[in-house]
Amino acid sequence: MNLPLTAVGKIFKPALTMMEVESVVREEAERIGVTLDALKVEQDPRVGTVARWHVAAGDAVAFGRALGVHVFRNQPLNKP
Repeated sequence: MNLPLTAVGKIFKPALTMMEVESVVREEAERIGVTLDALKVEQDPRVGTVARWHVAAGDAVAFGRALGVHVFRNQPLNKP
């Protein structure tokens, strides 16, 4: 894993945080046994880091509950 850096060579913490959130979401998906077909981690100016996801196969409700114990926000994505 390459750490995100600023122009002066310091670690860019917002990008590092988003990488860690993505890693946690993928680990929870594996633990619960769901397959994700979409995952976006973004910074929302009002609420902070938000993971938006869509489950292709498995129990989306259980997955949402599992993510609910973490400090970041999460939302299911509506996919047609």
